[in-house]
Amino acid sequence: MDSGAKQKLREEYEKKKLATKRQRLLIKKDLLDHPEKIVLYKEKCRRDIVYFTDMFTWTYDPRRRPSKMPFILYPFQEEYIKNVERDIDEGRDALTEKSRDMGVTWLVLVVFLHGFLFKGYDFRVGSRKEELVDKRGDADSLFEKLRFLLLALPVGFLPTGWTPIKHDRHMLLENPELKCSIAGEATNPNFGVGGRKKAILFDEFAKWSCAEDAWKKSADTTPCRLPISTPEGMGQKFSDVRFDKKVPIKVYTLHWGLHPYKDQKWYDDEKKRRTDQEVAQELDISYDRSAKSRVYEIWDHIERGQFKYNPAFPLFTSWDFGNDGTAIIWWQRVLGTRFWRIIDSYINYNKVIDFFVPFITGKFAHPYPYTEEELRMINERRSWLPSINFGDPSCKQHQMQYKYSIQEVLENNQIYIYTNDEAVKFESRKTATELLIRDIQLNINPRTEYLDSSIKNSRYPERSEMTTATSEILRPVHNWSSHYRTALEYLAVNRPEDPKENRDPMEEAFNRKIKKSNDFDLSNGAYS
Repeated sequence: MDSGAKQKLREEYEKKKLATKRQRLLIKKDLLDHPEKIVLYKEKCRRDIVYFTDMFTWTYDPRRRPSKMPFILYPFQEEYIKNVERDIDEGRDALTEKSRDMGVTWLVLVVFLHGFLFKGYDFRVGSRKEELVDKRGDADSLFEKLRFLLLALPVGFLPTGWTPIKHDRHMLLENPELKCSIAGEATNPNFGVGGRKKAILFDEFAKWSCAEDAWKKSADTTPCRLPISTPEGMGQKFSDVRFDKKVPIKVYTLHWGLHPYKDQKWYDDEKKRRTDQEVAQELDISYDRSAKSRVYEIWDHIERGQFKYNPAFPLFTSWDFGNDGTAIIWWQRVLGTRFWRIIDSYINYNKVIDFFVPFITGKFAHPYPYTEEELRMINERRSWLPSINFGDPSCKQHQMQYKYSIQEVLENNQIYIYTNDEAVKFESRKTATELLIRDIQLNINPRTEYLDSSIKNSRYPERSEMTTATSEILRPVHNWSSHYRTALEYLAVNRPEDPKENRDPMEEAFNRKIKKSNDFDLSNGAYS
């Protein structure tokens, strides 16, 4: 949204705010003069949640003076609050990804309070810690927000028979008139189990432990699950739900650009006072760049473009052989420059090693079922020159369930994996990889986009909030991103150094790195 559109949006909101404040005063006077009209106003609120919010609710922000303010909705908030109400009424899961400080939690709680007061709906609200669900006196907790919203309403809006002693308890608000409640719960492996709810709020879901269990088990409790969060990288449940193609979910994106009072100057000022990771998470709604404790933040700065296979440049592969998956990256050394190009990548899971042979040789070792895309890749490889292959030293080890090691299986198919036995420690791989990343060019295609995301989301584990450990964390998390990260690292610790002037780069590399020189014909860069 350009500056002119923002200015117009602000002007329109200021007009609405002034008119709404005047209308609030008139309603207050009308109720003082005619208390019986509370029934009419409640009916109007029941029918129109935006009217209810604008005319009768209040919000709280300790950063402002006064800290208690009428909750007068911005245009994007009006649309959002009506959509969430519709999702609840119709019984539909909906995820909200957001920039920080867009009022989303307050908005969902207003919808819950409206359903609690006027429709007899039962709800559950959850967060990652109990004190974030309910802690008396702490306005950051969900129930303190609910209490603030409820008790700021005219007394006549409270349910008949409602008293705080009986119906406002720890993590529980009850409506004795409509026989419904809002219950609270902190994340746990059995979150959401028991009872039936019209909807469940998963506040800051990207931060939850036990998120997988909570999401699955709550499906039987409610038809409407509402996860909301700023992103915290890929590979956790919030991002899994967001990008699940098999079970797609309705997604609302509340970016700071929708806010009338947040413009480019505001964004530029915020960037000056935040780290790149904080900007990605709190402002940009970036899943790739928002992961905390990233292993290779420098990866963000690599050159991305269209870098196809070039037969004039030597071809390399780097492999990671995991117990659950195998990843391959194809590289080319751009002679006469400092660049190493990633031209393609491939990953698959729970496959025997000779399944991968055709992706290197272009020849089928066994009649495995390959997809159409995989067959196209294999056919393309037939026109490529043979590659020099680097990988995990563990490929030499015999696996108990197989007669041969991975290395032996591949060598039987004329694929020779060279390893650096001195680089088994992650620390040495990381140092070499940080140097390599400065020289990488990435060819963008659907397969390398997944590799790109994997490296962006490679991270170190975060300490539990309950731990007292202080020792340094030395190894990254082993998760979906690990295979491509490790394959990248095995090129870094094996790659030939830059060739000296007038020296053949292949000969230079193999004189220094490769012991099995009899397997390689240096005159044409092919296996003999």
